[in-house]
Amino acid sequence: MASPRFILKTELTGLEPVAVGGVSVLDADARLRALLGPERAALFAEPVVTWGNGRNTGSVSWYAVAGGDPVPLAALAPQRRAAVEQNLAAELAALAPLMSDPLLRGALVLAGPESILAVDERPLIAGWGLAPAGALRDPSSRLAHLRAVYGAALPPALAAEGPAVAEA
Repeated sequence: MASPRFILKTELTGLEPVAVGGVSVLDADARLRALLGPERAALFAEPVVTWGNGRNTGSVSWYAVAGGDPVPLAALAPQRRAAVEQNLAAELAALAPLMSDPLLRGALVLAGPESILAVDERPLIAGWGLAPAGALRDPSSRLAHLRAVYGAALPPALAAEGPAVAEA
């Protein structure tokens, strides 16, 4: 199997890590991958986190096995974008039986729409486990953020009201 390669870097300025049980979802990457299994975990880029230290805000470098160059969904031609969005919806639907797990729900909070990438026709999520500052302050803000990120691909279980996804 091919080795993961660098995909992109997310600066943490203006972003808050999503936490579940007091632990950053990003720091629980190995647990997330064990929960999902190798095939489903391939949807999520692997994070290498450099936390801020007061002077520096920190960043996350994202790695994934990818033959082609990742392209944000918004930059795709409409027909290709529709195909990748359909594949994303199928990938997210396959996660439905696990959607009650707080770790998965926290990981599915993304920094923004640019966090959903296409590698060939396959979706890849980077920027996961991060939210814009204040986006998770209440259920309506959380839902508005998730809708803005996922659009029609938003999993119903993720949109459902209930306990907060995570403590930001």
